[in-house]
Amino acid sequence: MGAKVLAVVVALLATLVPGAPASASPDWLDHGTSASFDQGGRRTLVRDVRFAVHDGFDRVVIDLTGPIPDYNTRYSRTFRYEGSGEPIPIRGRSGMWINLFAAGHRDDGGEVYEGPRLARPGFPCVKALAVGGDSEGVFSLVVALRRRADHRVIRLESPRRLVIDFRHP
Repeated sequence: MGAKVLAVVVALLATLVPGAPASASPDWLDHGTSASFDQGGRRTLVRDVRFAVHDGFDRVVIDLTGPIPDYNTRYSRTFRYEGSGEPIPIRGRSGMWINLFAAGHRDDGGEVYEGPRLARPGFPCVKALAVGGDSEGVFSLVVALRRRADHRVIRLESPRRLVIDFRHP
């Protein structure tokens, strides 16, 4: 009985440790990627986007409500708003589209996304970022990079979020 209690305590503590990965891509990738998950028919909402610079990488954190959504990433040099095709006012030598099969609004149209629509943190790798679109069940984030950088995607729980790290040169 004592071993079971200890296992439960260890499992609970692991979920409380900030930044403890629920599932991580341990390797840095130099190409776009995608992932699919069983969402059990539940909808995912994008609540916020945060960013920070760390030793060796810049981090973009996407806060979520609901299950981790399917997503894909792809490198690009063009930044245009989805729908209108208007240029997004950010520049970089390279960039990445991050498409989440999620929404920044409720079914009634009310906003749940509280993050920045456009930000220019000017980090070593991440120069700027913007919401590129939020329609038809796809929430798109565009990240302008100073140069094409390797990245990794990490899924975290408690609270639920998707993390994209960009490696410094």
